[in-house]
Amino acid sequence: MADRILVADDQTDIVDALRLLLKGAGFTVQAADSPSAVLEAVVGREWDCVLMDLNYTRDTTSGTEGMDLLRALREVDGTLPVVTMTAWGSVEGAVEAMRRGAGDYVEKPWDNQRLVATLKTQIELGRARRRGQRLTDANRREELVEGDDFVATSQAMRPVLDLIASVGHPVPGQGSRPLRQGLGRLQRRCHGYARTTCLARQRARTPARGRARRVGRPRRRRVD
Repeated sequence: MADRILVADDQTDIVDALRLLLKGAGFTVQAADSPSAVLEAVVGREWDCVLMDLNYTRDTTSGTEGMDLLRALREVDGTLPVVTMTAWGSVEGAVEAMRRGAGDYVEKPWDNQRLVATLKTQIELGRARRRGQRLTDANRREELVEGDDFVATSQAMRPVLDLIASVGHPVPGQGSRPLRQGLGRLQRRCHGYARTTCLARQRARTPARGRARRVGRPRRRRVD
């Protein structure tokens, strides 16, 4: 399957040129013409890379809109590779973009070979980050279920474990052990409550006379 790249630029001629270049390099390309359209396209979908302009119609020189968009993209998906571009490039702009999470920075007009190579590099780095994130999540789930007092092996419990793992480490230096111990105590408490409830219901269904016979002294056989 071809790598998917989201191109964000409000200039139609720029988008058309990038689409032609990137499709020829084997990428699947979709375009967005505003920061809001970029965020709408990213949420709920998986992209291999975002190639985005730093300047849009509201402000064509400072790069403020692009920097704000970059920060928002980091909040949506911290593993998503982002390459920024602008015709008003500067060392300061490049440093700021990298500080906010951009993987690389390209000035317009771009060099075709360098741009394609940059995108391929960032896509590979993004895949490595996502593999690392999946491994970290799996380790956190494994840490939560280790031990005898917490059992959660079904697929239905995975979202619960992910939520617990995302809470972080409640006590510095102890990892998630306090949380796991608390859940274990809750599990045992619920098990005890269920056992008590079952016994009470069983006794309620048993006739009183029958219960008296079982709990009282054994009856003596009459001898004639």
